[in-house]
Amino acid sequence: MKRLGLVIIALTVILGGCGLFHEHEWKDATCTTPKVCATCEEVKGEALGHDYAPANYQQPATCRRCDVVDGTVLQPDFEIHGLTVDTEVDQVYVYHTCGNGDPETEVVGELKFYDYKIFEGDDKHTAKEGYEWRSVKAELLFKDEAVLRHGAEWSTTWEDYYTIAKHDSSTNAINETTYQFALNYMGVDYADALFTKELTHSGWEGNHYLVTYEFYFRVPIGYDGCVVGFYHGATEWGSTDYIYDVADENTIFFRLK
Repeated sequence: MKRLGLVIIALTVILGGCGLFHEHEWKDATCTTPKVCATCEEVKGEALGHDYAPANYQQPATCRRCDVVDGTVLQPDFEIHGLTVDTEVDQVYVYHTCGNGDPETEVVGELKFYDYKIFEGDDKHTAKEGYEWRSVKAELLFKDEAVLRHGAEWSTTWEDYYTIAKHDSSTNAINETTYQFALNYMGVDYADALFTKELTHSGWEGNHYLVTYEFYFRVPIGYDGCVVGFYHGATEWGSTDYIYDVADENTIFFRLK
């Protein structure tokens, strides 16, 4: 009788758990846990471990399976090289440059960025799926007495806030005013970004000299790394120089973010 009781207990254990009369119900392994039976919690194999996509300028290293993050985003080149960016529209900045053909003279102007827009496209700017246009206008006004005697020189540039060298190396001229370039956004490469610049006015307004530009970028939707700038007209820019080699306290940047 005692032996029969032991047999009944053993059968109860077998029937109530996973064994001869029951198949395991496995829960799939995750990054941090191995396969586990939902009934008896038996463990099989090992955890998968995280599968990290490399960090980029918008996201830290992120697991492709569970979205856990590790570390921080990459540091933008503008920050690495200590380049200061002004991003206020309708704010007037003092711009120091030189006379026309006379680098030893000083001419002071007032620089303002205005009418910043983000749009899908228009008659002059072709829309493209996955991209948007970002534009800003700039007004440079010289009204000190030096401009009457010496005229004025100015220089413009356009840059990428995140990757200066990659931006320069990927740029190809389509025509005199339009350039195609590549960039990476959220870990995805985009090859069809565009930049175009238009000098809309340059001339005397009474005793003042007025210059206006329009800058346009076609970039992936949400991209905030476009930068335009004005630097001193006497700046010498060598063939191997980048903006961080020539920018100084006279350089004024505007980021289209």
